[in-house]
Amino acid sequence: MSTERRIESVPPHHPLPWHLLLMADPSRTAIKKYLERSLLYLAFEYDTPIGVLALLPQNATQAEIVNLAVDPDRRGQGVGQALIRTAIADARTKGIREIHVATGNSSLEALALYQKTGFRLARIEPDYFPAHYPEPIYEHGIWCRDRVWLIYRFDPD
Repeated sequence: MSTERRIESVPPHHPLPWHLLLMADPSRTAIKKYLERSLLYLAFEYDTPIGVLALLPQNATQAEIVNLAVDPDRRGQGVGQALIRTAIADARTKGIREIHVATGNSSLEALALYQKTGFRLARIEPDYFPAHYPEPIYEHGIWCRDRVWLIYRFDPD
């Protein structure tokens, strides 16, 4: 990232970039509920938020990425990778040993991004999206039917 870009860990009461958070999760109610318990990371370009990642601890050793979004004009520039790497480094200092994340089978960019940052495919929940969303979701001409879970496991120290 260039010098005018930075990543910061911010408290939950920090002003939230709702335009970014809602890109990854359309439910403001759900976002408010999990952000109260999440570690929040913001990517800035100068003083403008251009990316967000919410990491929700599940227990003492596991956490889940519950929200990750990058401004559409900044995608493909390493912002998402920087957010993930920052969250991984911070989680390690907090004793987290595994980070989980779920995405759709048709979310090709997300699947590539997570694998580029060290996540491995873990499991698939067939027909998750048709069971939980009233309208079919299509990305890249692919019907988003299955939820795909990926996992990042820390190397033993």
